[in-house]
Formats: sequence, C-alpha cells, structure tokens
Amino acid sequence: MKFSIDRQLFSDQLSEIIKVVPSRSTMPILGNLLFRLEGNELSLRASDIEVSMQTTMKVRGQEDGEVAIPANFLQSLIAELEDETIDFTVNENYKVVIESNVGDYEINGRSPEEFPGLPRLEEPAEIKADKISLGRMISKTLVAVGKDELKPAFLGVLFQIKNDELRLVSSDVHRLVYIKNDSFESELDDHEIIIPTKFLNVISGYLTENGEISLIVGKNHVKVEMDSKEIYSRLIDEKFPEYQNYIPDDNDKIALFATEDLKAALKRVSIFSDRKTHEISIKFYNDTAKVETLNREQSTSAEEFVDISYDNEPLRIGFNAQYFREMLNNIDTEKSILKMDSKLTANLLLPETQRENEELKMIVMPIRLEDDEEVV
Repeated sequence: MKFSIDRQLFSDQLSEIIKVVPSRSTMPILGNLLFRLEGNELSLRASDIEVSMQTTMKVRGQEDGEVAIPANFLQSLIAELEDETIDFTVNENYKVVIESNVGDYEINGRSPEEFPGLPRLEEPAEIKADKISLGRMISKTLVAVGKDELKPAFLGVLFQIKNDELRLVSSDVHRLVYIKNDSFESELDDHEIIIPTKFLNVISGYLTENGEISLIVGKNHVKVEMDSKEIYSRLIDEKFPEYQNYIPDDNDKIALFATEDLKAALKRVSIFSDRKTHEISIKFYNDTAKVETLNREQSTSAEEFVDISYDNEPLRIGFNAQYFREMLNNIDTEKSILKMDSKLTANLLLPETQRENEELKMIVMPIRLEDDEEVV
C-alpha cells in the first residue's frame, strides 16, 4: 500500500473521524483507524461497535491495500507536521512508514481483518430534515439525556416519527425535554426509535449550515450520509416510557420572568450551595422571586431577589440549580414561563412564545428541601 496525501486535508479528516474512536475499549483494534486504498480514493473508518464512521478522500495512489493504524498516535504526528504533502508506505507485515520533509516515522499497523465491518440496514426508510432545524432539536434534547447504565432507554434521544412531524424527547428522570417540529418528511409513520447520544453528538457538527439531510432508519441501525461521509449507529433496543403522562397540563401557578435574570441569580447563589446537590430554593411572591441557599456544612448562605410576574398564593420550591440553569439555557426568548402546582410536583418550563412549526416543553422536577418550611 502506497500513497501521497495533502497534509491539511488529511489532518482535517482525522480530527473529525477520531471523535468516534473510543478512549478505552476491551477490543484493542478499535483504537485504530482502518485505511483502505483503491486507486486514488482513500477511505478511513472508525468504530466503537455502537457507532461507525467512514470518510473518503482523494489521494495520489500508487499501490492499493488495507491497514489499521493507531488513531491517536497518527493524529498527534500529523498535527505537528508542516509539510504540504506526506507519503505513506505500508509493507506486507503492516509496518507503516510516513515520510515528510523533516523526517521519516514508523508505526506498527495491524491486520485489517480484525476491524469490524459497517452495519447493514434492514428494512431502511428515509427521513428528510432541514439541517439547522434538526440540529436545533438535537441540541435542545441532549442536555437532558440520562447517564445511568441501569436505565438504557434514557441513554439516548427518543425520535417519534410521523409523515409530517418529528418529536424528540429526552429525560434523566430529574428533567425532561420535549420538542416537536411539523416541517419534516418521512417514509415512516407512527414509528419510534431511540438514538444513542454519541451518534447525535457526532452528526451535530454537520447540522449548522443550510441544506437538507437524510436519516436512513433500519430495523436496528440508523445511518446518515453527507458529502463523503457515512455515519452509522446501533439503535437502543428499549421501550421509552410514556412521557406524555409526566408532562403536566393543569399547573395553574404561573410565573413569568426574564430568562437571563433568573439564570444569573441561580449561577451566583449556587456558588454557596452544596457541591453535590446544588440545592437552592425559590420563593414565589407577587412580582418577586427570592432565590436562596443555605449550606450548613460550609456555613455559607446567599439570597437574591428577581422581578417576576406572578399572581397566586406564595409558593416555595427546591431545585437543583445546575439542572434548572441548563434548562433555562434551552430558552431562546427574552422571557420564560414556569407553570407550577405544588412544592413536590413536576414544574413545566416554556419559552414565552413558541417558534413557527415548533413546540418546546421542559420539565424540571423539584427536590425536597432539608429545611422545608411554609412560605411566610
């Protein structure tokens, strides 16, 4: 195997595909990239079994072949070279020689036969989406994805697919994000899949420009094709809970507040909160919310007042300040709406106005306060 390649092009492709390479794995081969040269076309493939990515690029090929090369080792070297062109030669024992203007470097490659193949999609169907709209939906839901391995259904984002509507839902039990957009096209109807976080993080970087993207959904896998890249992911084979049952529709205690004002207050007050629980409380009065915390272990406390619009009985609710702030980061409007019922029931957080073709709802669960008391 022998070829020459533009160093900058190669470095750019490496920085993208290496996102799929696992930092640790029980399969050493997954720490490598699979190189395959056919004529003047070089393909690179990375996989962690769950997610796979393949990209192709033009090179000056001299001898076809395949080899697996350690990914991090290779990226570190290529990033430090300043050549316009670098040369690769691989012998029959998978010894890789990289030649540059300043020196030659040898790496022990591995047999390509050890590397996992690309998934085959069974019963594929297509979903067409606007890149920016889909990217927005994914970014809104990723913040609430769970991390508990004992709850695998929460380790990804639920995609509810209809002919002209797409719903994305995520939850980590403490909070939930629901976002709906009715400007999509799909060959599927009334279909549900759970897509893992890593795949969504990888494709999000390609959803920032205008254009259309197609998701190919199979029985066990999902695939995205764009430019010279193919990205695959295994679906999470679990049933997502009936989230509709957890979205309150009759909370009648409504507070309207400036989004950035409450975010800033939460950030400052939470500095003095317990580092593990991030416990703060918010007391809602007419036209005022008192944000406070008391950390007995550290003998620290803090309180701030935020102007709000609220016309109901006083109410005090405990929150995890970090979770609440992250939900507020999802709000694009100048003002936000919080619909409450009691100090121990789910709170519904909404933007003041919804975007065209979109509906965003978020749940922020309360926490029981150590010094629980009635509002006075």
